[in-house]
Amino acid sequence: MVETRKAASVRSTLPDGWMPNDRHAEFARRFAVDLTAVLAFFKSTHSCGATSRNWDASFMRELRGAARAAPRHGEPLRIVDHSHTYACRHVLALLSRDAALGDGIEYRTATLLNDGLTEHETMAQLREEGLIGAGMEETT
Repeated sequence: MVETRKAASVRSTLPDGWMPNDRHAEFARRFAVDLTAVLAFFKSTHSCGATSRNWDASFMRELRGAARAAPRHGEPLRIVDHSHTYACRHVLALLSRDAALGDGIEYRTATLLNDGLTEHETMAQLREEGLIGAGMEETT
């Protein structure tokens, strides 16, 4: 029993070949969520070094989010192409970094981008907050 708990506490990157289980499929069917689309989105956003202790639970959170974001009667579909993380290529490119450092600047950058700010607005906000210098050039 102790071994199981210890193994569950170890974070890992998304395993090659990981797929949703029957519980995920049932949830998607019940709440009319496109399992294939959510899976493609999930894999694309977690392929840039994200780690998890439980990939099944992480995917279930993604499915729940998709169910909440699903259009209701008469509402247009909201398209979100990427959920930024501190280590995603967009954040690293914006900060002119080759690899994630795991610092507060990367986390703040991801948060601002996820809040809908443009890259230009994000850089301006980081400067205003004193997280980057006034001379830091934007990469886009």
